[in-house]
Amino acid sequence: MGKALTSASRAWAEQVGTLVDACAHISNHLDCTKASKKKDDEWVGAQVGVSKISGYYDVPDESAKPSVPRPQGPIM
Repeated sequence: MGKALTSASRAWAEQVGTLVDACAHISNHLDCTKASKKKDDEWVGAQVGVSKISGYYDVPDESAKPSVPRPQGPIM
């Protein structure tokens, strides 16, 4: 029984080591991607200002309020 437990323990330790290595690899990749995307976002922000973006959309005037019809009759 001792030999089987030792074998299981070694297999478990190997699998845990593989999992830790995979997590480290994923973490490194995410850090690299985050840094890369940050540079891209900063570049886009420098190229396109807010005033330029709002030119593409019909932004309503703040003083304009939407008209909502009043209900007619009793409300139950």
